[in-house]
Amino acid sequence: MLDLNKLAVSGWSMSGGSAQRAAVVALCPYLNNPQLNHSSTVLIFSGENDAIAPPSQQANIHYNQTPSTTNKILFEIKNGNHYVANLPNGGDGAVGKIALS
Repeated sequence: MLDLNKLAVSGWSMSGGSAQRAAVVALCPYLNNPQLNHSSTVLIFSGENDAIAPPSQQANIHYNQTPSTTNKILFEIKNGNHYVANLPNGGDGAVGKIALS
């Protein structure tokens, strides 16, 4: 049975940006002009060296555009690239530990 009160959405890259709209775990999100006005808790992963969705142009903006009244965390992985959050072992296992927590 599916408990509809305990659902989450996750997405990588552009779907990470889209997942932000559903609220979520966003994996190296990419979304131009994010309008992220929601109250659902959000966890954002980014890679320090992401050349496709640089944190300063994407994840950091996603975090800042999410209302301050929303529970939110931005976790940037040192030396991580755009693919660092695709597997639970990304960031020496930090992605899996934090996402599953």
